[in-house]
Amino acid sequence: MLSFFLRPVLSAAVVCAFASCTSPRLPTVPPAEVDFPRASEAPVTTVHVMLVKPEMLSAFLAAKQDVPRAAGRWWRAGDGSVSLHVSTAKGRTLRGVECGGVLFVPGQPGEPIHVQVHNERDLPIEAVISAHHADLLDGVAPSTIKPGVRIDAHTTEKISAQFDAKSGQAVPLTFQPVAITDGLFRSDLAWQTGVIRIAVHPAKTWLKPLRFIPPADPRSAPLPITQRTSLPYEYR
Repeated sequence: MLSFFLRPVLSAAVVCAFASCTSPRLPTVPPAEVDFPRASEAPVTTVHVMLVKPEMLSAFLAAKQDVPRAAGRWWRAGDGSVSLHVSTAKGRTLRGVECGGVLFVPGQPGEPIHVQVHNERDLPIEAVISAHHADLLDGVAPSTIKPGVRIDAHTTEKISAQFDAKSGQAVPLTFQPVAITDGLFRSDLAWQTGVIRIAVHPAKTWLKPLRFIPPADPRSAPLPITQRTSLPYEYR
């Protein structure tokens, strides 16, 4: 799977990053008019990954005040729409601990990392991703309603770089830990270094077309049956 910077359907800001453009160029139309037809302006689920120093992990888990659970190589996140995998640039998996709906990932500061986002849905999604208090595509303030990365059904997107607004080019995504546990109590976690946020927008066509089942009694009218496009997922 190629990095999202190599996909032609993405924002021109990312494409021109490797050409040393001086400023990003993003679509000027509102999210509802972007090529990807969103079901709603608000994301269906929002996922947070907090990068921490290994020696600070226990302090963050204690501050979160919830039941910690060790995550495997892949973390089924939020309402189950996506699964995440965090690794070093050399391919070593960074296993985290889920606590209170947040994935805490310990690692070494300054090390390049990759984040893989897998779409578990039967329809495409648009993932609006921010890292270290900056949107992945334009490098400025994070927002869940900005244009994001389109991920087709049951496919994986590897995130290995982010756009830097100051230099006007793409830079490697690195491990930058959250400094103190006070960051857990911010109203918006994404506005701080060490936090990666994925906001998932589903496609506008969320359900398959209705199908009619012939009634057992010919005098009764057929009842429409809707088929969901993904398996139900129970989130703790």
